[in-house]
Amino acid sequence: MNNIVCGTRMVSCLFLLTLSIACTPVKTLDLVPESYPCSVDIKNQPQECKPALPTNQVDAKGGALEFDDPDLTLTFDEGTLSKAQNIKVSQKLKEDLLRQVKSESDDLFNLSNVVEDSICIGGLTEQPDKPVSVEVTIPESFRAKLTENDEIRLMYQNKFRGEFEYHYAVALSNGRTNKQAETVTANLPAAAFQLDDITNEFQACVVLTSTPTAKAGRQSGRFKEQVEGECLTGVTLTYPLSVPTSSYKVTSPYGDRQHPISGNWRRHNGVDLRAANLTEVIAALDGTIVKISNDRKGYGHYIIMRHNDGSKTRYAHLDVSSVDKSIVGKAFKAGDLIAYSDNSGSSTAPHLHFEYYPNELLSNTNARIDPFPCFSTTLNTAITIKDSGEEKDDGIVVLINGREVCRSSSTNVTNQCSVSNLRSGEAELTVLCVEAKDSYCTYEIQLDKGMKFKKNGLKIIEGGTYKKEPMKYNINIP
Repeated sequence: MNNIVCGTRMVSCLFLLTLSIACTPVKTLDLVPESYPCSVDIKNQPQECKPALPTNQVDAKGGALEFDDPDLTLTFDEGTLSKAQNIKVSQKLKEDLLRQVKSESDDLFNLSNVVEDSICIGGLTEQPDKPVSVEVTIPESFRAKLTENDEIRLMYQNKFRGEFEYHYAVALSNGRTNKQAETVTANLPAAAFQLDDITNEFQACVVLTSTPTAKAGRQSGRFKEQVEGECLTGVTLTYPLSVPTSSYKVTSPYGDRQHPISGNWRRHNGVDLRAANLTEVIAALDGTIVKISNDRKGYGHYIIMRHNDGSKTRYAHLDVSSVDKSIVGKAFKAGDLIAYSDNSGSSTAPHLHFEYYPNELLSNTNARIDPFPCFSTTLNTAITIKDSGEEKDDGIVVLINGREVCRSSSTNVTNQCSVSNLRSGEAELTVLCVEAKDSYCTYEIQLDKGMKFKKNGLKIIEGGTYKKEPMKYNINIP
């Protein structure tokens, strides 16, 4: 046995036949745990002794961690964390997450199956700077429940702390696979890791679900990704509060935002609009109320509407006395009164939380969008449709920028329709023939409030078209 210096420590070393030297730290120094190895080369040149990380620890260099119970793998890219972290993983019944998942299943996600136990990834003293990859082994008992039309999806809990509210919500991750797969992998965004009130550590919680979308070809819905600061083509929303234009104010915007003091990321699924207590809340589009509910730990009293174009909206933190469940199933026009604002739920001050889903179900698109660029106050007008043929038996639909604004039928051959919130500028008006005995519709369309057809500068146009052959006109909106 010889005594040499390994790095800066006195150690006892045993020369091996492999011409390497195994070093064991001297207990009296106790600088690193005994189980951490260090070494020197054959020329007895000092080497720095760097302790190996525990099996559940990852540092700024990143790496992969495997866990047996629950069975999953976490992968951290380099730079995801700024320092070493002890990662904890648990599988438990997380009631607040499952309550939210089940509450919003039919409203937004159309879930077909849900695993009762959720998986929580915690132990972090800081929020990750990058997404964290999680690969979860799918229990055979869960796969056995699925049909050929089911896709396996991974959802995560989204906690949002804003200036006037605290929300528990859920979101679909990008993890999706078929029922034959043994695992599902997703990238959890940094905003999925939020400070836990009990442990005072950052954690993200996920749950296995399925949606009946396998045969739908993962359809993208009517709209693609939103360009920041712009609305989607063909969308115009009525501002959902009955207040003057000068009072339009966003108190908490949509999307991922970084806290100016803590630097932590958080995700806001809608916009918070300034509203005094008991301000009139109005429908953003023509549609039907499909749900009225109360979420005491989040949205408070809220309404969900399904609109004629297939989209949905949510209105939250409403006054309880103004929300009557008897109006579920009732149709409303854009601008109609549906409730009054308040600060119910986890709201700390009166305001309206408003969400817009252009494709109705998030299970196909994962898409919420920022509704604020879609609000318009430029023009409320009217369009009149007439069947200009002799027999008066045609059914005609008029759309502006892809949104249906007026319809006539064989029993109502003349129809005047109110059109709200048209944006100033040029727009596309489309005429569809939907009902005709001879498959050909004749029509007269009259515009109001200064709108004109671009081609001839007139407000009235006559024409005809066959079924499935839309006629398109450019119009000018003042």
